[in-house]
This record gives sequence, structure tokens and C-alpha cells, in this order.
Amino acid sequence: MRLTCSIILICSSLVGAAHGDTAGAADRPNVVLISIDTLRADHLSCYGYPAVTSPQIDQKLARRGVRFTHCFSQVPLTGPGHATMLTSLYPHEHGSIRNGVPVVDSVVTLAEILKEQGYATGAFLSGWTLRRRMTGLDRGFDVYDDAMTDRYRVVNTKRSAEETLPHATAWLKEKAAEGKPFFLFLHFFDPHAPYRAHPEFADPEPNPASHGRWGLEIPERRKVEHYNQEISYTDSYVGLFLDELESMKLTERTLIVLTSDHGESLGEHGYLGHGRKVYETNLAVPLLVRYDSHLPRGKVVPGTVALLDVAPTVLELLGLSSPRQFQGMSLKPWIEGEAPSDAGRTLYFQTYSGAIGHVPRILRWLFRREPSTLPRKVGMFSAPHKIIYTPATKQHEVYDLASDPWEQENLFQEFPRYQDTGHRLVQRIKSTAVVSPAATLSREDEEKLRSLGYTN
Repeated sequence: MRLTCSIILICSSLVGAAHGDTAGAADRPNVVLISIDTLRADHLSCYGYPAVTSPQIDQKLARRGVRFTHCFSQVPLTGPGHATMLTSLYPHEHGSIRNGVPVVDSVVTLAEILKEQGYATGAFLSGWTLRRRMTGLDRGFDVYDDAMTDRYRVVNTKRSAEETLPHATAWLKEKAAEGKPFFLFLHFFDPHAPYRAHPEFADPEPNPASHGRWGLEIPERRKVEHYNQEISYTDSYVGLFLDELESMKLTERTLIVLTSDHGESLGEHGYLGHGRKVYETNLAVPLLVRYDSHLPRGKVVPGTVALLDVAPTVLELLGLSSPRQFQGMSLKPWIEGEAPSDAGRTLYFQTYSGAIGHVPRILRWLFRREPSTLPRKVGMFSAPHKIIYTPATKQHEVYDLASDPWEQENLFQEFPRYQDTGHRLVQRIKSTAVVSPAATLSREDEEKLRSLGYTN
């Protein structure tokens, strides 16, 4: 309901004014939010990967900004993950619980807030799952460029960084010439499967540790190599974009955030891909923030943060207040030196079945088969423990991430206090869930989602 959304936006503005958020839009910095789809943090060299996969991100963001050591997604699915990033709500709260289900109308997005504050807003998307009718995330954007024209593929489920970047930089130059602050959301889809080989980014002397650390079988090594090449390819375009900002003399007054919607399992726990598991390989994502002359250079912030925290952090760094609906917290105090602590903070995560089922379209129509609203997996993190619950089998997993970051030893039997955790997590979702009707998917939509592995 757009009326509700408008009322929330007006109230948000009034709250901001009450907190001194009265600076004119022209005095506020620009904002660039870069999301690299399916990017697990531990495959970036600035996060300790044993091969150099991300030299541009390392040099131009990690060394010139702030890096958070442990950020994780609330859901390992593209549409819902980005919805959480832009709304600071859990999937069951914004309604986008699976790909193809848009956020509910009453939810306020970061783009809507910034547009209300006088920002020019533009989004440039590279993956089919973020098209406007599939997500509802076009709200608040003056331009939402979601055309898929990747000339390298017969099934155009995405467009490459090479094809997306020129559209974004053209818009950037136009807005810079107008002298109006802008919010640019730039999304690269390349590391998402199926991985494309980029021989020009192949490691000439592969480090055995870059495979052996995960105990992968030899047949999977090629997948890892191609995944890493996709990361390096995308990293090169991140570098080109940041160079463009530099050449336009915009970096001094531009807040830059880089993150991802979710990670990717490359054979760990016997699983390839994302969406069905909630181990760290699927949830842990990078989070880097740069704002020249305003934020520390090369700072590393320990502690656990979440995609929920992206929008409130951006708003506070701009001197704006967050709507009461936001579930995340601003990380500005951590950036400025307040000692971070996981103590007392509980963060949740969940995942649902894919966008569409294996049942033929005609049978789904005849029997009115709807995807379940019950999560496939649900869990929580309360330092140092991570609890995973599978509702269908009523099984718990408990891991101590401090001593077992790869989640190899299930400690559930040692912690009887978690016996009822799964039930409470499911009830929490049921009691606060909103229902968003799925988008009407065309045959083309279903084919694209199926080709990307998004099926039940």
C-alpha cells in the first residue's frame, strides 16, 4: 500500500529533522553501493585468500577504507538478500522470502529515503533475479536499468560487468554535471554460476592451499578456478569504476560501500551452489566502506555484523536517521573506534525453497500448488555459537565459530539449552511474517530462474 509507505517516509523525515538532520541535500555526500553477487568473503585476497583474486578491491577499498572481518547475509538468495540489504529487514518481514516474490508495498527502501532527501537515484542491475517485477526494489529509483543483453549467452540470465558498467558511468557523469548528490546502486552478477572462464585472470602458479584448504576433490578444482576468475574479472571492473570516480574528482565526497547478497558453497559439506544451506560459505560476505577524509584508511573492524546493518550505517554516515522499522544497526560507532562486541546481540538467518518447483505449470495451476512459507533452514548467531535448525526433520546443529569456523563439529548434544531453539525460531518467523504475493512469472522468467538453479 503506497499510502502507508508514504506516511512512513514522511514520519521518517520528521524524525530526522528532530534529530538535527536539516543539512541541505547539496551538502551531503554521494553514495555508491556496489554489490557483487554470490561473492563469499574468504575468496577475496584482502580477506586472506591464498591467491591474489581482488587486487583492485584490496588497494582501492580495503587499504583506503574500512573492512569488517565477519559480515553475513540473512538469506542466501539473490532477490531476498538484496531486499534485506536495502530495507534492513529480515526476509519474512519484508516479504521477499524467495526469488520472484517482491517486497511488500508498506516496506521503505534506502532508495526511497534518499530520494525523499533530494538525492538522484539510479540502479544498474546485472542479474535476472533483480528485475523490477521480481523484486519491487525499483521503488525510489529514478532509473532502474534491469535490461539483460549479455551477448555471450543464448539464455540471457545476466549481463556482464563489461556491459553494465558503461550504463552506470554514463548516468554518473550526467548526475555529476547536474551538481546534485546521487545514490548509485551498482550490481555485478558475474561470480554467480554458471561460472565463465576468464583465462586472462588465471593464476599462472596456482597455490595448492587455494584448493586444499577446503578438502575439495580434484573434479571440483576447475569450478573453483573459474569462480576465482569471475571474481578477478569483476574486480577489474570495480577498479575501472573507482578510477572513473577519481578522474571526476568525486571520491572525496562519495561514500562507497561494497558487499554481496550471499556467498557460494564450492563443495564444502558436500554442496555446490547456494540457497539450500546456511553454512558460513553461503552466508559470509565482504563488507568494505570507504569515505575519503572522513573514515579511517586501512582499518579492520572485528566482530559480527550483517547485511541488515548496511542501510542504517549509510544513513547515519550521511547524518540521517533510520526509520523505526529497520532491524539493523549503524556501524558508525565501530568505524570511529568504539570497541565492537558480539556480546548481547543475536542475529538471525533463514532460507526457503527456490523460486519455482519441478511440478509442470499446468499441474501447479490445476492443484493451486503454492510454495511453502515454512523456511527450509532457519538459524541464529549469538557469539560464539551458531545454531541451524531444519524444520522438516526437526534437527539442530550447533557450531562454535570461534574454534570451528568451518562448522565441522556439531555440538548440539553438549548444549541442552538449545533443545527448544528451533521451535522458537520458527514461531518467531510465523508471528512476524508478512505475506507478499509472488510476481506473475512468465515462461521466460521460469526458464531463467531454472537455468540459475532456483527451483524447489
